[in-house]
Amino acid sequence: MHNNQDTGSDMSKFPEETPLAMCYVPWQNFNSVYSENTALEKGTVFPDLYFPFMGKGAETNGK
Repeated sequence: MHNNQDTGSDMSKFPEETPLAMCYVPWQNFNSVYSENTALEKGTVFPDLYFPFMGKGAETNGK
């Protein structure tokens, strides 16, 4: 069973055996963590997972 849309390419982002509706989480490298106060403020201890909601059309100034 082929779960990927046919894009005309033989290359796929997922293995052909990937079931439908299965969660895919890429491997994450442990690099650094926020201090306790910063982590509480941002809602995560990992800087790589900090993605604040800026709303439609908002500009970002980095992390």
